[in-house]
Amino acid sequence: MIVSRTLMGLSFGLALAGCGAELPLAPAQPAPPNYARLTANNFATALPKISQAGATISAIQPAVAPQPANWFACVKFASGEYYAVFLTDGAITDTRIALGIDRCNAATGYVALPPPEKPKPATPGTADKPAKPDTADKPAANKKDGTN
Repeated sequence: MIVSRTLMGLSFGLALAGCGAELPLAPAQPAPPNYARLTANNFATALPKISQAGATISAIQPAVAPQPANWFACVKFASGEYYAVFLTDGAITDTRIALGIDRCNAATGYVALPPPEKPKPATPGTADKPAKPDTADKPAANKKDGTN
């Protein structure tokens, strides 16, 4: 009898612990309003071989434990594959193929993923300027009279 009560209590405790694992984390900051643009830029640089044509992004939502951030959104590609994107402090902290805990197939508010921003050109006169040759280890030029 005592064993069955202990097992029942243990089962109840584990059930409550499982429910608690899906409570939203308390976001320390508001959701970044530009999360869709951040996501598009992230995919363009981190996963350039994945075509963004036809991709959609869900509404941003608070992350739930054990997701690795304060906020997350889901991206659905034309192939039907889902990715989860995690954000903290207005920056993307992780991107991965979506897992069951992300519930991307049940997420709402999907809209077209905006195109990534084009890379900004280098500032003229800085990055494209050739480096000056190092003259420290070259011998001094001879004077016309043959002396140094």
